[in-house]
Amino acid sequence: MRMELKMLLGVAGLLVATQAAAQVTFYEGEAFRGRFLTADGTVPDFYRYGFNDRAASAVVSSGRWEACEDVGFQGRCMILRPGSYSSLAATGLSWRISSVRPVADARVGYEAPPAAVVTTPPPAVVATPAPAVAAPTYVRPEDQRFEARVTSVRAILGAPGQQQQCWMEKEKIGPLELPGAIIGSIGDALGGKQRQTYFEHCDTVPTGAQLKYWDVTYQFRGIEHRVQLGAAPGATIAVNGNGDPLA
Repeated sequence: MRMELKMLLGVAGLLVATQAAAQVTFYEGEAFRGRFLTADGTVPDFYRYGFNDRAASAVVSSGRWEACEDVGFQGRCMILRPGSYSSLAATGLSWRISSVRPVADARVGYEAPPAAVVTTPPPAVVATPAPAVAAPTYVRPEDQRFEARVTSVRAILGAPGQQQQCWMEKEKIGPLELPGAIIGSIGDALGGKQRQTYFEHCDTVPTGAQLKYWDVTYQFRGIEHRVQLGAAPGATIAVNGNGDPLA
């Protein structure tokens, strides 16, 4: 089957008429914003086009399409009917689609809620109504969990400080030095013996720099983020659907 894919920069407010030649178009942002991927045939792996887990809205120009959350049409799938989906949140596949194909090539699935048509209504499609199914549960982006790749880690140190240190030193007192301070016997003094006495000395010395935090840079959905952590991370860190680190 012939397949044509186009990767372009999209803008908000693109009319469905401009997509007349397309079968289905997925947008990176809701309300048809950001980059988009257009397909008129089976796409088994969105990774190849840098669009995996990026679709947040869609326009189905004609036909019905099966969109799946894993490559090779695995995992949970949803049937998209003709129309404009300003948000895929109601389908439960927002930022989760990894493969798509026409329903003619697909296994039986359940259909997404009807799309909200933003221009002229799509032509009527004669089809057997799908059996009633429970509406998919919508998971908010802040309640989702992903692993973001860490690209750099830096240890940030505080300024060196100072502290006072004290120690004991020995000082010798001979028989002719400070006779009033000699505590030994007269025999020791006359015999020329020396006496050792200990004195405490204190001084202010610099201390080494202390670790303040780890400055971490990571990438999520093609966007670079930075965060300060109290401990060094691994190769990835856990983030939510908005790219914010999870505790």
